[in-house]
Amino acid sequence: MTGIGGLRTSEELEMLLMHESLAREHMREHERSVEEARQRQMLNRLAQARRLQRRAESASRRARALLLSL
Repeated sequence: MTGIGGLRTSEELEMLLMHESLAREHMREHERSVEEARQRQMLNRLAQARRLQRRAESASRRARALLLSL
């Protein structure tokens, strides 16, 4: 709806600005959520890599011990 002469009323402008503000906040929340998911994925991969490294080191120690016992 427009006011006199095709101009928007202050209430309409206020409503448009409120909608824009809400849309921007929604986008920021989405971006935060995506970033948090990316960080969780990276931390999970790092933890998995550390577990695999410890497992490999343990297997290496066992193999060395077995060779020395022969």
